[in-house]
This record gives sequence, C-alpha cells and structure tokens, in this order.
Amino acid sequence: MSPLEQLLDDRLLKFATHPAVEDGKLYSYREQKECIGNVSVVMLELFSDLFEFPVNVFWRSAGPYVNWESWEADRYIILSSNPDQLLYAQLAYQLFHELGHLAVGYTPETHRERHSNRRNISAWFSETLCTALSYVGLSRLTEQWKNTTETWKRSYSYSFTDIRYENVNSQIRKLGSYPMDVSAYLRKNAVERLQINYNDKTVHGTLAIKIAEIIEEYLQKDIRSLQSLSSVETYTRNNRSERFQFMDFPSWINSLSDEQAKKNLAVAIHGYLNDIDTRLTE
Repeated sequence: MSPLEQLLDDRLLKFATHPAVEDGKLYSYREQKECIGNVSVVMLELFSDLFEFPVNVFWRSAGPYVNWESWEADRYIILSSNPDQLLYAQLAYQLFHELGHLAVGYTPETHRERHSNRRNISAWFSETLCTALSYVGLSRLTEQWKNTTETWKRSYSYSFTDIRYENVNSQIRKLGSYPMDVSAYLRKNAVERLQINYNDKTVHGTLAIKIAEIIEEYLQKDIRSLQSLSSVETYTRNNRSERFQFMDFPSWINSLSDEQAKKNLAVAIHGYLNDIDTRLTE
C-alpha cells in the first residue's frame, strides 16, 4: 500500500456500499472502494491538506452535496445515483466536485451563509471551480486507469474522459444552435443569468471549460499552483444589500504568496473571467 493509499485508509474513514453492490448486480465492493480511493488520491495529490479531517461518503436519492449538519461528529459527502446502476464515471465526476468544495475551503460557516435568508451570490465561483476540478480530475484518472495492470480498470478508463466531454458538449448545446461562440454568449448572458440564479449550472459548466484548461496548463508548470485555490471560500461574500455582489477577487489575489507558482493561476483565472465580464471580478 502506497503512503497516499495508507493516508486514505486513515482519513477516508468509511463509505456506504452502493445499492447495486449490495444486491450483487455487476459490481464488487472492492471496485467501488478502489474507484472512490483513486478519485481521492488524485485530489490529495492536487491539494495536500484535503484530508486533514476525515471524510465519509454516502449514497442517497438526493444529492450530490457536502453535508455539514453534523460537523462536530462527522463530515460527509452525499453522492446520488440510480440504485440499480453504479457508473464509475458518474461517481468520479460527483466525488471530484464535492471534494473540490472541501479543497477550496467550504466550511460550516460558509454552509450556513449559503443557506441563510440572504443569497450568497458569490458561491457561483466556487461552484464553477469545483466543476472545473471535476473536468481536470476525470482526465487525470483516465491516465491512471488506462496504464494500470488491472483489466477492469483499463476497460472503464476512457469513460472518465468521455463523461468530461459529454458534460462540456451538453453545456454548449444548452446555449443555442451549433456552431456556438461560447465566449460571446457568456459575455452577453453570464452575469444576467447568475443574477437570476447564482446556482445556474449551465453557466458554471460553460465557464469551467476554459478554467479547467487554465488549471491544467499551470499543473504542467507546478502542481503547487493549485494551493492558491484553497482560500477561495474565505473571500466569498453574502449579498447583504440590493447591489449585486460577487467574490472579492482583489482581496483573494492580494492575499496569496508572491511565489509565482501560487499566484499566477489565480491571476490567469481572474483574467479570463474579467475578459468575459468585468462585473464577475469587481
């Protein structure tokens, strides 16, 4: 067992067996555990402090989401799936996203803010980042599984890349007829759509296409660059007035270390969003 896998044994304390596994339908407990473990290892490589506190994974009909209601005793992620079918690509996509929330600093305090009477409009940015991290994680997991000696993993490996691009193409199709100029659409519509619903998943998913590419570019230079994302939730703000408020990008970027590996990724993401609409980054 590798050091990373040992850490996961210590920190990914428990997870519920998927109903399809319990019923002996096509899957095994070992395969489910390895998929969850491999997703977690990818995220741990990107965010070294991710499992500072234990994380538990469960299945329910409603989800996926991070549940903080029993924070003092437990911290857990809910995944959602057809009870008769366990799709590893779907599991991975959801788990990368929800672990992403923990990686960018989602806490009981931000959970309470997000579910208070005031809408935390700035949550659009962390949601977008977590979708981008799902895209990135799926591609990295593909590389791991296609090069393993385990036949069942190799046979499923490309399903991770497939679901990444299936999600990307699905988001683009929702915007309008083909061919679609995605940047032009976002410049015209992103802010207005987010004003109506900060949790507009089509906007999140479309913005995340380019942000995932930016993250992957900086990962090739220095994996430590992702540490700049770990403080994102600290700089989100509730909408406490009639004014439309977004994340406090200037304070976030200024708070980062001068070490270029950490700051440049944040600056690059800011630059892309600012080019889409300055109101996203004011």
